Amino acid sequence: MSAVIIRSTIACLDQARRHPKLVRFLAVHAVFGVIVGCGLGALLLTVDVAGLGSLMVDSDMWLIAGLLYFSGFAVTFGGAMMCTAVLLQSEN
Repeated sequence: MSAVIIRSTIACLDQARRHPKLVRFLAVHAVFGVIVGCGLGALLLTVDVAGLGSLMVDSDMWLIAGLLYFSGFAVTFGGAMMCTAVLLQSEN
């Protein structure tokens, strides 16, 4: 089982080396989405929507709560930005 995973990982890395423009295209849009998502998350905490910011600050586990909060925004918006970029790209 692990040999199959290793072979498929090597094949994916080989494909990425053959298409550096595509990988860079996806990476740039993913990073932009992560920045937008974390910015929106910070804005929601700053405005204290539904008391979430004060609840997180007053918590004993604020670091873990913040990590989970921002990672959720980062993954969601990063993936959405990549999907949007792929769907809206031209035929070139």
